[in-house]
Amino acid sequence: MAILDQISCPKCGASVKLSPGQEFYSCPYCKATSHIHEAAPPPGAQPLNMPGQQPFGMPGQAPYGMPGQPPYPMGPMMPPPMPAYRVRSGGNPGAVIGVAVGLVSMIAVGAVVAVGAGTAAFTARRSKPPTTMGGPTVTAVAPSAPEFQFTDRPLLFDVNGDGVQDLIGTCRKWVPVEENWIGAYSGADGSALWSIPTQKEMAQWDARRAIAGDKLVVADSLGKVTAYGARNGKPAWTATLGEKPREVCVGTDFVGIDTADKQKRVFALSDGAPRPPAPKGSCKPTWTSGTDDGPGYRIIGWSDFDDVGLPSLHSIQGMDAHRALVPEDGRLRFMMGSKSPGTQVAMVAAVDGKKVVWKGLVPGVDPLTTTVNVTTQVAALSQGKLVIPYTMSDHRSVRIACLDAATGARSWDVDVPGVTNSVTHGIAIAGNQVFYSTWTSVHVLNLANGSHRWFVGRD
Repeated sequence: MAILDQISCPKCGASVKLSPGQEFYSCPYCKATSHIHEAAPPPGAQPLNMPGQQPFGMPGQAPYGMPGQPPYPMGPMMPPPMPAYRVRSGGNPGAVIGVAVGLVSMIAVGAVVAVGAGTAAFTARRSKPPTTMGGPTVTAVAPSAPEFQFTDRPLLFDVNGDGVQDLIGTCRKWVPVEENWIGAYSGADGSALWSIPTQKEMAQWDARRAIAGDKLVVADSLGKVTAYGARNGKPAWTATLGEKPREVCVGTDFVGIDTADKQKRVFALSDGAPRPPAPKGSCKPTWTSGTDDGPGYRIIGWSDFDDVGLPSLHSIQGMDAHRALVPEDGRLRFMMGSKSPGTQVAMVAAVDGKKVVWKGLVPGVDPLTTTVNVTTQVAALSQGKLVIPYTMSDHRSVRIACLDAATGARSWDVDVPGVTNSVTHGIAIAGNQVFYSTWTSVHVLNLANGSHRWFVGRD
């Protein structure tokens, strides 16, 4: 086991200190439990041989390196290869962060740890048929520009006026230096439309980003609010919360932000001027980085079921319901949870009041090959379609089921190609497209048949 001094929690991004030989840790902030384990060395990696030492590797195995190539030569400041390690989140199953550990110099040997939510990402590109490269099946992609990760829930707005909802969210890369920005990408093909360099405070787990009217509103972790034009990324106004943001809602000409001290600040969308508290019901859910809500519906936990007249946690026969999608309009609401009694398998039920209209398993494959975290289940609803992602038990692949909202009939059930980071970050429907995000990428599927269209970032 390598000695890792400090990493970032894959769920909330907080720094976590590790002890030598530690295999599990619990984040002191978000309480996610994670497992640390060693992955295979990177392709083509070679060892650094110290005088009198054997090359890195197991007895009887060849050292890291390509056939016919010598190991790294000795010399000042010659870097060794960096064995790769991964941390898998138990709080959010399947969260994977890459940790590179290497020697700093030939004189003083120290651990250098580079932490990120997954491996580095490619720029947007269309899907191509899977290609086998001497082992696992992978999605073939064209060479790309400097690599980055898309690290946000899908925020959607028609940026370029073509009638297709475009993608907006936070991005980052570490090579050659760390950079953070908010970018807009075409909903038609994933091409870049605009970008805004940002500070880390705008992208941290306790910051909030939301689409409000024709503005992108960013409330950072220090309580500063900045509004940008969603069509061009240009700054429009700034304001101060005086507290950390929590939830965001939108009215006809204003944006409301709930803060950690249980207050609601209201600002005019045009110029950021403070407004009096909005009338109850006038501030609606919107696409935001902080919640799984979408336009026209909320996602709530079981502790709020009674407030909206839903069945309780254990009252639906054969199922424990932990979360629910609650539309603003329409009688049907959708309870998400797991099979009970028996092996935990994702389930969903449509209810009218407390009456169950239909219920069933979410997976369209062998349910015992899947897994579920009942506290983080998400879904999206639009045009009579309910889409729900679910995770395979290897924690390295994700499928999405599309069900008829009225009957529960399965329209399609597909694998999301290229996903190796199985932590679902959000899902949304806009027009004829489904936007599904992990911690480090967004994949776009056709709502009609589930075919994969394009993606931004890479797991």
